Amino acid sequence: MKIHRRELLGAQRTRGLLRQWLNGWDLAGRADEEELLVSEVVTNGLVHGDSDVYVYVRRYPERVRVEVRDIAPRPGRDDPAGRRPG
Repeated sequence: MKIHRRELLGAQRTRGLLRQWLNGWDLAGRADEEELLVSEVVTNGLVHGDSDVYVYVRRYPERVRVEVRDIAPRPGRDDPAGRRPG
């Protein structure tokens, strides 16, 4: 899934799709934790990155793997509150 770097509802859309996939895989019991984690990481990518964010979800027999990536050519920028990423 690709989330445009200016898409303000990107984390919300990602949570909804992740919940649908987990329900379809009979893994609804994991949805709350998985949604929280993906929401945090996607939000960080959108706020601190300087590129689109890509989310990959893979189901394995005993786990679900969620990867969140950006393709920014340089480290993330500081946020307005003065905190440094990382």
